[in-house]
Amino acid sequence: MYVLELAITKKYWEPTQEYLLSYIRRGRWDWVDGKGVIIRIDCSKNMRAYAVCNYLNGELTPVGWIWLVRKSGWVSYEVQQTFVMPAYRGNRYAEKLYMAAVNTDGLLLTSGCSHTKHSSKLWARLVAKETFNIWAQDLKNLSRTSQVYAEQGKVQGYTMDIYHPPFQRQDVRLIAQRKRK
Repeated sequence: MYVLELAITKKYWEPTQEYLLSYIRRGRWDWVDGKGVIIRIDCSKNMRAYAVCNYLNGELTPVGWIWLVRKSGWVSYEVQQTFVMPAYRGNRYAEKLYMAAVNTDGLLLTSGCSHTKHSSKLWARLVAKETFNIWAQDLKNLSRTSQVYAEQGKVQGYTMDIYHPPFQRQDVRLIAQRKRK
């Protein structure tokens, strides 16, 4: 995975929000947090999203979300997009969305192939807090795995370079799993 310089721009998040709204309007969602804040939106067999919602103009509207896709043959869901609208940032909503996906529904999450600086900091917080079992794995060579740790707000791997330039022969990702009780 590699780090992008810029976060997603408006033209990229608006279609995702409209897509999620279409599934909310069809009733393809459930509350998952018991507090009336986070919902799970089931889009298809291999696509789902978790969203922080607010009532805007009388309609339940996602104001932050993680968009997840399970690729053919994969057990885990890959994080395709994490986004929180600027007015709602600073409330740790992205972290709460990851917690809802992993702890509430027991999903195995795989980081996307690219990260923004913000999402790499989010993964570093999750690693540092030991919220989940998180490790690095090379998806092109599944026998290559590594423990990870957080250092100065960045995720580091003991034996693998987690963040690297694109188009290399490795595809190292972070994988999060619910801790066993």
